[in-house]
Amino acid sequence: MAAAKSRRVKNIRDKLEFLGCPHVENVDESWMSELLFKSGEPRLRLIQWLLTRFGHPQLEELLESHQAVLSNLTDSRVGKLLFCANLLGLCHDDDVDLITGVSSKSKQLQFFEDVIDMLMVVDNLSHTYRTAVPATPPADRMLRPKTFGEAVFDACEYIDLLCRQEDLGELFKEKIHLFPPDIEKEFGTKDHENKRSQIPEITDLASLAHQIEMELKKQNKILERLQSE
Repeated sequence: MAAAKSRRVKNIRDKLEFLGCPHVENVDESWMSELLFKSGEPRLRLIQWLLTRFGHPQLEELLESHQAVLSNLTDSRVGKLLFCANLLGLCHDDDVDLITGVSSKSKQLQFFEDVIDMLMVVDNLSHTYRTAVPATPPADRMLRPKTFGEAVFDACEYIDLLCRQEDLGELFKEKIHLFPPDIEKEFGTKDHENKRSQIPEITDLASLAHQIEMELKKQNKILERLQSE
């Protein structure tokens, strides 16, 4: 258990270093564990850095301002961190212990892993967009508005790069079930295949139509007789 937790902590640290987190520079393993699990100012600063790293203007403004959020917490800073984390789907609106570092270590590890994985996705998509759409367009395009064709071309390049990053075959099932299981099972039976293969002849259909016509005439005469009585 301890070895597994240590690996998870190291993985979190590696990802934070990749994201350029200033709170994990030149720190040892013991300090990293204390940063993640011990209540205090360093931990709150780390959570705030992670949430502002998403680059959402409203989140940054809320976290960096002195504006209070609607909360029954006496610590408005913890309330704002909890409010933002809940907005991102990282915790429930009453998970105060998770923000302050009082909850179980397994729950705290899961929280940090979730928020960092989300940041990795956001960072990856941002890098892909910057690669697909150059920050400095060619000089001739800077002097005139972008044409519709150029806009479509840039969008297609961006989507193409996104598709190349993932195996699209894993996103779609090879077999699509168009019917419920009971109907699909019936389709697979031999009797059903035999019934489907027996296409009626035109003469049989004409004979059946004639029988229906005669029966309708018969019933119509009976109805007329009843109405006349």
